[in-house]
Amino acid sequence: MIDATAISAALEAAADGWTARTMRREVQPLRGLRGVPNGPLARLIDGFARHNIDLDRDAAELDRLFGSALEDGLVAIALVASRLPSAPDAAWDLGRTWLGRIDDVRSADDLGWLVLGPAALALGQGANPLLQLRATQPPIGRRALVAAAMAFLPVPIEGPSAAGLRATLEQRSLTFVAEARTDDLTAFAAAFFRDEAPQVQKGVRRLLRAWGAADPAGLVAWADTVRGGFPKLLGEDVQRARRRVARGEAQNNAEF
Repeated sequence: MIDATAISAALEAAADGWTARTMRREVQPLRGLRGVPNGPLARLIDGFARHNIDLDRDAAELDRLFGSALEDGLVAIALVASRLPSAPDAAWDLGRTWLGRIDDVRSADDLGWLVLGPAALALGQGANPLLQLRATQPPIGRRALVAAAMAFLPVPIEGPSAAGLRATLEQRSLTFVAEARTDDLTAFAAAFFRDEAPQVQKGVRRLLRAWGAADPAGLVAWADTVRGGFPKLLGEDVQRARRRVARGEAQNNAEF
């Protein structure tokens, strides 16, 4: 069973002032942050994920943990992701609830890529339920939905929060799909590529770069249907994909 108080105490013990100051230059979530370096955070998540966790039974504690501080929220996301293969419905419910409460890019990216995207895949729904949430989301929520599209690419999950799922499945490298889900990626790209919010633009650029590396022909096929051109930075990623297609090249891993 999850003990949110004990997890928060462990995170506080692993925090340091230098990391906290460095993190505050990049993100200032309303929940606050502790300043836990990525290495210790990943090791703690690995350990917590090996405990007995039930998403239905532990939903209240996970929700309390999510709201405590930035790192606490990342742990909550990671623990939900670690049990998603066996409980996609519960993971989807928690992820959708937290989507309305995120206030920083790091949490948005983790929530999207590790919970919302793979839950939609596991439930056999594809992009549709994610895109249906778009109209009601502020920019940070839309960033999470763009990040969810990363789960539709054969790109290994990364970052400290991925440690929970890797521990559960006992794998060092994991992707959610074996090949790019081109139709779903096309839907995501069409929905978000003209979004003017800076957070969303950066997320879309990461998505297009990863898509162009894993499935350049798919990206080019969608780009050829777009009227009115692309924002400059996104256009560069499309042109890079065109060059890969011309060389007959496709890579499985995105180049970030």
